Amino acid sequence: MKSRLLLLGAVVLPACSQPFSEGDDPGPGTRAIQEPRDAYYLVQPQDLLGNPTDGVPAPDLTQYGFLVCAAGLDPDDVRAAAPQATIFAYVSSHWIPDWGPQSTYWNSLRAAFDSSSFWVDSLGNRASTWPNTEELLYTVENGAKLADFTLQNLAGYDGLYVDDCWGNLSPLIYSQLPVSQSDWPQVEQDWDAYMDELLLTLRAGTSQLIVGNSGASVVELRHVGLDGFASEEWLPDQRPIILEEFQRYDPSLCVTWEWDAWPLARPGDIRYR
Repeated sequence: MKSRLLLLGAVVLPACSQPFSEGDDPGPGTRAIQEPRDAYYLVQPQDLLGNPTDGVPAPDLTQYGFLVCAAGLDPDDVRAAAPQATIFAYVSSHWIPDWGPQSTYWNSLRAAFDSSSFWVDSLGNRASTWPNTEELLYTVENGAKLADFTLQNLAGYDGLYVDDCWGNLSPLIYSQLPVSQSDWPQVEQDWDAYMDELLLTLRAGTSQLIVGNSGASVVELRHVGLDGFASEEWLPDQRPIILEEFQRYDPSLCVTWEWDAWPLARPGDIRYR
């Protein structure tokens, strides 16, 4: 088992993170995980069958307490393979994928958006900020449409995991969009309005909502009313803010992907990294 002691010298844990008596309800952000199981990202169809991928054995899903799943999976199939786990469906906050041509879910998602919904360059090519994806325009209309589609098609999961909920767009993202630097401030405003529409609509329609890859900017999403969040540690200097923010939520719905903040969050394993 991974060491759970890495954090103890870096942060003073609140007294309320200690075990509490049955029947007590200390409220959000004060529960410690009892006998925690790790999280796993990202469950794929072959994992449910126990089949390897590119020579890598399938994960033992029964060892995990929290699973982030490819949205095209049937949640009942996931529960049959991992009845002990809380299962959340993965939702990208900003792109539509090219993959999954045999999947009803992915084909329906693509059909929900027409050619006017995407970033397009002067040659008519759709922009991409991630391999094999197409980038949605940051409009309130697109945010509402993506949220409505998600709620209609992923209601069978325990909750939704919305990825890449950045507080602001990075120069790397801007470099992949057909937009001049002088227009960045307007795009930033559009992104904020788009994210608000997406997350607030999802919040109103799902029982549990968490976000990923927000880093310290998750502070800016408090108004959404999240149930938790997940964080990679590509910016270690943001750790103090992230650790403080974890204490606002139930730690069973918080994840640190490949770094350790237990008992404030579950440790998480990323697929084949």
